[in-house]
Amino acid sequence: MQFDPLSDAFTQIFNAEQAGHYEVTVNPASKMLGSMLSIMQSSGYVGEYQKIDDGRGGAYRVELIGAINRCGVIKPRHSVKGPSSISGSLDTCLPATSDSSSSPRIKAS
Repeated sequence: MQFDPLSDAFTQIFNAEQAGHYEVTVNPASKMLGSMLSIMQSSGYVGEYQKIDDGRGGAYRVELIGAINRCGVIKPRHSVKGPSSISGSLDTCLPATSDSSSSPRIKAS
């Protein structure tokens, strides 16, 4: 049972890249994984990919071009309704900045 198919797919891609393989088959196929592969392809990290319908959830065959150093997902994933609701989610997920003057716990003297 897969709890995070997108993370598992990125791990499969990364492991195949590190092992020196030229292609990898990632399953199960999903619309989100297809979108991520499209972004990775347009950014120059993977070559061509194609969806394979095998009757068991499908799969993607991805051509590796040796351009991936590390790939993974950001956790926890939060669903957002639009660009205006992203700023509230970013405050809780992103690490703190080095500017301590904006921290509510530290009072400037």
